[in-house]
Amino acid sequence: MEKNKKLTFVKVQILNCPIDELTYKFAREKHNVDIQIEDIVKIPLKNKIKVGIVKSIHFDKPNFKVKCIKEVVQLDRKLKLFIKILSSRYLVNQAKFLKRIFAALTMEINTTSVDNIQNDECKGNNTEKNKLNGESDKSNEIIEIINKSTRIKPIFIFGNNYSGKTISIIDLIKHYIKNKKTAVVICPSNEDAVEFKNRLYKTINMSDLISNQRIIIGSQLPVFTTEKNIGIYIIFNEHSEHYNEKIYPFINTKDAMILRARIENIPIILTSPTPSINSWHKIKNKRFFFHTLNLNKTQKSKMSKIKHVQITKKNTINESKWFSKTLYNSIYRSIENNKICALIINRKGVSSNIRCKDCNEPVRCNICGYIYSLYKHNICICHKCKNKNFIVSKCVKCKSQNNFYSNDIGAIQVEKITRQIFKNINTKLIDSSSEKKLDKVKKDIDEKKINIIIGTDAIFKLIKTLNVGTIGMICADSLQRHNIDSTGNIIRKAIELSKSPCKSTQREVIIQTKLNPYEYNFLESINEDFSKYCNFELKFRKENQLPPFNKTCIIAVFDKTEESAQIKAKNIQSKLSEDKKTIFYKTLTKVILKNNNGCCFLIYGKGNSLH
Repeated sequence: MEKNKKLTFVKVQILNCPIDELTYKFAREKHNVDIQIEDIVKIPLKNKIKVGIVKSIHFDKPNFKVKCIKEVVQLDRKLKLFIKILSSRYLVNQAKFLKRIFAALTMEINTTSVDNIQNDECKGNNTEKNKLNGESDKSNEIIEIINKSTRIKPIFIFGNNYSGKTISIIDLIKHYIKNKKTAVVICPSNEDAVEFKNRLYKTINMSDLISNQRIIIGSQLPVFTTEKNIGIYIIFNEHSEHYNEKIYPFINTKDAMILRARIENIPIILTSPTPSINSWHKIKNKRFFFHTLNLNKTQKSKMSKIKHVQITKKNTINESKWFSKTLYNSIYRSIENNKICALIINRKGVSSNIRCKDCNEPVRCNICGYIYSLYKHNICICHKCKNKNFIVSKCVKCKSQNNFYSNDIGAIQVEKITRQIFKNINTKLIDSSSEKKLDKVKKDIDEKKINIIIGTDAIFKLIKTLNVGTIGMICADSLQRHNIDSTGNIIRKAIELSKSPCKSTQREVIIQTKLNPYEYNFLESINEDFSKYCNFELKFRKENQLPPFNKTCIIAVFDKTEESAQIKAKNIQSKLSEDKKTIFYKTLTKVILKNNNGCCFLIYGKGNSLH
């Protein structure tokens, strides 16, 4: 019996593989550990090493030959608890997150070890390193907060552009590396992670680092790292929407890392020049520590200006209703000072909203039902399913002939109007074809062959690297899709664009809107104090019972036909409406699926009992 117990047989489900569970043998004497259900193991399969999860354990020897388990991946107890809570929160199997842990072990996370830094050529200059040492007072205050608290709360570092947030974070990392701890940093995107890593290479002193200590940098996978000696978690630009994953199970990376830090009782730092409303709400309720990095008078004087202009007949130029006098004059001033101007419109083509004059019905794609965007030569393109078609001559709803209008503007139309207004000035539209040739565009700008660039959100990265004098956000009402934080996203983008690569030069950001919501009244000083917007937005959401003071949800009901989907949606809606604490709106939104493979109705709900 003892001999059999030394040799255990287990059934393993291989990750990312559709085949059924396979049987393997496990020798306890070889591995010196006990195997348990839901352990991660490395197993041989067809001359390759695969990763799987142990599903069951038994001692009966099978009638066929079995291979041995190569390795048992030992997970920390707190990491297992984190996965268990996270899977219950998002209603998914734990295997979904165990796969990510394996990816964190094997895939190319942007992991920087001290040895790699020392072998790499460090091109940073001494002035930047000295600046790092001079900023240590700011990080010392944060370290004092961490040392004083027994149960560590998340610490929010708030500071405007040029206030020294990144330098303070690098100094914090250096402090934990000295104490033989690992720092884990997540950024909104992989590009931001690479940018921070390059900044780290330039500013960190190699002599202060201890061998075999690591700095883990990435966008999503670092949340599931198996590193045991973690000293601090850091979240850059916590307001970013990129932390909301767009694939199932749609987890929020930022919330997941805060949850892990709370379970492990490890300090976590969140930084942003424009806090999200949820984080600001937690700061107000003292669930987050709040630390501000203030600007001095010289730094405030160098800050760029943000202006808001409502487009009306009185303040627009005669040549076009889309250009205000403020934007027109600012463009000419920038060109006189040999600076580039950038015009941003988040609509491709000539127009993105073609409607019937009689019934106001939009022209929709005949495949997926999404609203068409109009391009040159009366060609319509659907940006959802990429379907191309000529504009229809007859309205689908009222059957009227050639009776369409457009009250919107696109990037192609903005370029046409700009060329008419500024006749002797070189203008360039940066579309999907020219995005691949950005090096050539930069060269033309350096040679002063281009004075005004026009494009969608895709030109944000280009603007950050250029000596831009004026940035005009044409019709900013349409810069974001209608969502609960659309105004905040417009303001955040304006503040992000106002940051010039050269600290000695100022930019002027002009936000043009057709509407004049009262949220824009404080835009003149928003770059200096973003908290004004946060306080105003919290007050507005509390009055209207919107998140974070209430919960909202969208339920999608699918079926093959429109009638059956509508009946199902109404039945679900009536059952859910029995809960008096939750409000479910009576109107149902119809969504036509791609290739007409069925129909979907959306049910919108609001209430605190949605869980």
